[in-house]
Amino acid sequence: MLAVSSGWRGTEHEIDDNGRVVTDIATGLADAQTSLLENQGGLGETSATLAAAQQPIDAAVVALQAVPDQLRSAQREISGSNPTVTEPLWLWRVAIVVAALASILAFGVIAKRAAGS
Repeated sequence: MLAVSSGWRGTEHEIDDNGRVVTDIATGLADAQTSLLENQGGLGETSATLAAAQQPIDAAVVALQAVPDQLRSAQREISGSNPTVTEPLWLWRVAIVVAALASILAFGVIAKRAAGS
């Protein structure tokens, strides 16, 4: 066995007489470098995408934070206007019932006259 400085980060590696370990290390480091470069490119793209999405996300967060206040405001408006809405509604309901009873009475009178003739 022979200890040889490979030049990569000042580490020493032991190699056998056929040089297999050096070849494995060189191949592994080349693959690692390629992988790191690919990952670096992917991270750059991801960073750019996140930077572009930041403003719309911030706007969405602000809009969503306003929703509870808008719902409370709408609920207060509905609660405040509820008596004015229900009073005419009851009047309309009473008017419909009276009109239905009058129609039934009128049809009854018409039916008696038609039967008596």
